[in-house]
Amino acid sequence: MSGDLEAFMRFRIQTGFKCSENAMRTILHPFDRYIFENQTQWEDFTPMFFLEFQRNISSGAPMTNKVMLFVRHFFDYLLRNDRVAQNPLADIDPLEERDFIPFIFAPEQIELLMISAHHLIRKKEKYFLYDLGVYTALQLLARCGLRITEPLKLRRSHFRTDDYTIYIEKTKFNKDRLIPIPLALASDIMNYRSAIESSGYAKDNAYLLAGFDQRSICAGSVYKMFHEALKQIRMNIKKEVIGRTTFASPTPHSLRHSFAVNSLQRVKQRGESAQNALPVLSVYMGHQDYRYTSKYLKLSDAGHRQALVDFCVKHRE
Repeated sequence: MSGDLEAFMRFRIQTGFKCSENAMRTILHPFDRYIFENQTQWEDFTPMFFLEFQRNISSGAPMTNKVMLFVRHFFDYLLRNDRVAQNPLADIDPLEERDFIPFIFAPEQIELLMISAHHLIRKKEKYFLYDLGVYTALQLLARCGLRITEPLKLRRSHFRTDDYTIYIEKTKFNKDRLIPIPLALASDIMNYRSAIESSGYAKDNAYLLAGFDQRSICAGSVYKMFHEALKQIRMNIKKEVIGRTTFASPTPHSLRHSFAVNSLQRVKQRGESAQNALPVLSVYMGHQDYRYTSKYLKLSDAGHRQALVDFCVKHRE
């Protein structure tokens, strides 16, 4: 079976499937582990076996459906190569998925959040520059729509002072991109780096946002500052599940969603087409395909999102 799985992944890559080998391994891992733990033989691959496998996948409905879809494609591949007589997953329905509505910050809420986060920077010499790096990471999430891992992996050489850009290397989908950043944020980063170089703190650290012991700042510190800042401005809102819809609570990733929605809103306010802006925004955010960016058109702004919550709450009551 392992040889068939390897051949299937090579086939997918050769036919232009936009998914890295590591990503495919991650998706197929629950299936590989399940057949190993159950000492599964070829004759065991029946529809009942896969219904039981579906129930045993510990992830939520979206990931479970992705795993099952990949395994279905794998058995289609085996069928075409005469390795099996039929696809046992052909008639297995996907799990019902809830609609997911991310939390969206309005521009003025982002400003309040960043002011609150700035006040959380500790003034003691031992912590000041570390906390300033954490605050700068939040700035990059909010002002550039980065994923939380992206600012933490930036090296000093990835920030270009000649044209105020940052180079983001091999993140999700194994993509690289060079993006411009706002002038005010570029100035903040240069001041932060000047403070580091003049203080001697983390002098030999290769990361742009320097942590302790030659490492970058850690994601846990970013989460902590974000949620503390939320509490200060009383926006620590809980997740709501209403019917088939999940209204998410704010997380650092909400800053990325908010960047996309607010960018499209500004395009519309200029009287331009948000649809035409999608390919540019998609490249800036590092999406695999601009169709992934189009989901943000469903939410006009933070007010629209809140109106959906209010409507659903009223309907439930």
